Amino acid sequence: MPRIHQSRGNDFRTYETAGDGLVAEYQLEGSYRSYRIPYESIDFDEIVTGSGPTRSQLLTLASVVANLLLALAIGLLLAEFAAWAVWAAVVFAGLCVLPLLYWARKVLRQRKTKILEGSEDLEFYYDADERDAVDDFVGELKKAKTGYLHRKYLKIDRLLPLEEQKASVDWLYQNQQIERRIYQVYLEEYEHLKLLRGN
Repeated sequence: MPRIHQSRGNDFRTYETAGDGLVAEYQLEGSYRSYRIPYESIDFDEIVTGSGPTRSQLLTLASVVANLLLALAIGLLLAEFAAWAVWAAVVFAGLCVLPLLYWARKVLRQRKTKILEGSEDLEFYYDADERDAVDDFVGELKKAKTGYLHRKYLKIDRLLPLEEQKASVDWLYQNQQIERRIYQVYLEEYEHLKLLRGN
């Protein structure tokens, strides 16, 4: 069964296709949830959203950079009184720059999310390194949903009223869940059974 697992820090999302739906499991900010989404509730209207750093993150980053520059300036001013102050300022800057750059990269990074809107929305992390895996999984999800709908609705059950079954297939076709040629084959079989029954 196709499966996708994504994580960011302690948060994660896992989706796995199953026979009659999608098994969703996620943990967000310490809250854990696992549930099953029926294929009928999944649509493929895609929205990609992006988010950047918040104002408080930018202010914190600016404050840390300003304090680092102030500490370097103080170290250079003290160099007039003690020779070791220059070396202390250089070592201090060297130790602080790499962690600061790493943290700044994380804060300033643009985050993208792909949402499949339906009765039940599905969200995926959609950054550049995850884009191909998400698109592949969505393609597999479409195939799984189509296969499920074909197995469930495109068999004519001789015990059920034909009109109800045709209404279900009409709905699938009108909502673009089945292709035109498959719909035509079903209609031919429907008309054939209708003639056999004498309706």
